[in-house]
Amino acid sequence: MPLLTFGNQNSKDLIVLSARVHPGETGSSFIIEGFLKEILASLPHSQFLRERFYFKVVPMINVDGVSRGNYRFSASGVDLNRKWKAPSQQHHPEIFFLK
Repeated sequence: MPLLTFGNQNSKDLIVLSARVHPGETGSSFIIEGFLKEILASLPHSQFLRERFYFKVVPMINVDGVSRGNYRFSASGVDLNRKWKAPSQQHHPEIFFLK
């Protein structure tokens, strides 16, 4: 699972963004791409945000499900959105490590 980190590591304010827990959520990939282009640009407001906050971005949570062409499930046949309360490190590592 890809993880991008940038911004002010000393900031007490952490912003976490993630996308595509369901492989069929292709629109969220466009949103994350647009966010990254804007926040990493050489614009005054982008630079201000990077100096003020620490960002962690997971552009695609369910990489295995996406690569297999699934619409809703992970490669192991699980709907990861239903595992947020108590994810298993062994069976739902995407959610477990993101939390």
